[in-house]
Amino acid sequence: ITKISIFLVGTKFWEKLYDFIKTTLVEHKTINPVDIELITYTDDLDLIASEIDKRLVLHVNELKELGECENEYYKQMIEFISNNKIGKQS
Repeated sequence: ITKISIFLVGTKFWEKLYDFIKTTLVEHKTINPVDIELITYTDDLDLIASEIDKRLVLHVNELKELGECENEYYKQMIEFISNNKIGKQS
């Protein structure tokens, strides 16, 4: 199963769901505790933007490791990252 990032923006709004995920879903082994790392739970929009950038780069690297460099999706992702200066400090 492909890992996906989940962003819960607005801690007050998402608090009960996030607590449910961390406790009930883990206790019932519906998800693994490590799956919690896929969730970014915050009010910090700069953190969200940074995490999206970081995860885009990780995703492209995973595609490269899988030998998908000739894939049109991979090429579009590389172009997007390059055009938006993602993964580069200003």
